Amino acid sequence: MKEVVAWLVILLVVVSGSAYALYVHGRKKEKVAQLLNARVQLAHQEFGRIHFGDSRLRAQLASDVREMLSQHVPVPLDGLSPHDKFQEQLLIDTFDSMASIEFIRDLETKYGISFRNEPSLGHDLTFSELIDLIEKRVAELQSKDK
Repeated sequence: MKEVVAWLVILLVVVSGSAYALYVHGRKKEKVAQLLNARVQLAHQEFGRIHFGDSRLRAQLASDVREMLSQHVPVPLDGLSPHDKFQEQLLIDTFDSMASIEFIRDLETKYGISFRNEPSLGHDLTFSELIDLIEKRVAELQSKDK
């Protein structure tokens, strides 16, 4: 009988912990969604054109990167701002602890660049800062090819 009670207590603790984790995850997802939903909603192309339209390359880059980011954040990014920070506002690693690593890997693969030993990745970048960094790396890569 004691064994049954012990297993029931363990089961209760596991179920309670899991329920709490799901609740916290849901609240954080809701927080990010509320932040983004309160803003002007833009499709990927519009976002690039409006916020990074100083050049076609930057506009397309921003559009493509935002679309890639949407695969790593579990909320629609229609209200994304260029000033949003990946950890502070988007809570990217809260939902999946590997999300930012996978996102960076996807960027490196798509653009043929490397962020290895990049000091700016040590702090919470804004979306705009990431676009600047990618643009710089792509330009460096193109200048090497010439």
